[in-house]
Amino acid sequence: MLCYKCGSTIADNSLVCPRCGAEMSVYARRTHESGADANPYTSLVPMNWYKFLIYFSIYASAITSFVSGIMFLTGYIYSIQSGGNTNAYMIYVQFGKGLMLSDMVYGALSVVYAVFGLVVRKRLASFKKNSPVLFYIWCAMGIIISAGYAIAIGIFGGVPNSFGASFIPQIITEAVYIYINYIYFSKRKQFFVN
Repeated sequence: MLCYKCGSTIADNSLVCPRCGAEMSVYARRTHESGADANPYTSLVPMNWYKFLIYFSIYASAITSFVSGIMFLTGYIYSIQSGGNTNAYMIYVQFGKGLMLSDMVYGALSVVYAVFGLVVRKRLASFKKNSPVLFYIWCAMGIIISAGYAIAIGIFGGVPNSFGASFIPQIITEAVYIYINYIYFSKRKQFFVN
């Protein structure tokens, strides 16, 4: 069927248009046909942040995490950080295999995080049920991976003060970000029913 508001082709059983967020109920269609606003709630609840998340933010985070993961898996991260003056082999000789193992695990988890982010983005864009919950889990996963890596390189990699005071503000910022998104999606939960 076609969305009466934006004209997008959508599945026949969709309750919400995945493109514009218009309600697809019989009542909404009839209201639209009569000339009234088909979904007055949509006009009261803007979806600009949602569009920013699904069209830019999640993609950008996923791409950044994927590239970072590959750089850690290959050890290329150390050449970039030093401007080409050192390489992973020299760093691993200095700090030991614990750092190498920590880098490998972090790199692999970063790639998994990137792929999971794309899955979450697809579910959000399709207004799938419980997709905001998956988004919160994805955000929390990023915090856990970063904090876990910092702890691991301190314990197993011999890097002193790796989990320093700089992580506390980052964790607080991410927690606030998750909470703000929770409030945002709580006001729009009626859209995520497909």
